[in-house]
Amino acid sequence: MRLSTGLVGLVSISFPLLVLLVSDWLGTWPVIALLAVAVALRFSLARTGAGIDRMVAAQAGAVAVVVAIGWFDGGLSARLYPVAVNATLLIVFAASLFEPPTVIERLARITEPELPENAIRYCRNVTKVWCGFFLVNGLIASWTVYHADAVTWAVYNGMIAYIAAGLIFAVEVAFRRRMRRRAGER
Repeated sequence: MRLSTGLVGLVSISFPLLVLLVSDWLGTWPVIALLAVAVALRFSLARTGAGIDRMVAAQAGAVAVVVAIGWFDGGLSARLYPVAVNATLLIVFAASLFEPPTVIERLARITEPELPENAIRYCRNVTKVWCGFFLVNGLIASWTVYHADAVTWAVYNGMIAYIAAGLIFAVEVAFRRRMRRRAGER
């Protein structure tokens, strides 16, 4: 399971760079195929039934969109992958706001199964922040597909977007720790 998760992560993170470096030489289909195989492996090893991980389903949905578009235009489909990922993650996170527990609450319960009501509200708000990130990031990724050159597309989608996500995560962790310290002082 860890190997498949790592493979999907590695292929996903390096996808823009792979497209940039390989597409002129081999075309985009080998990179799309690698991504599809990695996600299929991860999906096949995920929990079954109602417990299938929503994130794996989102990744599989994004790859399905990319492969479908690829039948018509392989280059466009490869460049649309980050847009598809953001759109599917936005759908997964937003849907969890209407059908709790939220994605963030599910993640929080891994380490803290009994969450107080204020923590559940906090998780809901963090889920909303991530929804906003996926919306804005998806719009910027879409802009890079249609209005930027290949290098700008790869730099944004292969580096800047990950840095932005990492900053949001780091700020949230710092904020959560500060809130916990304050709660402990009372």
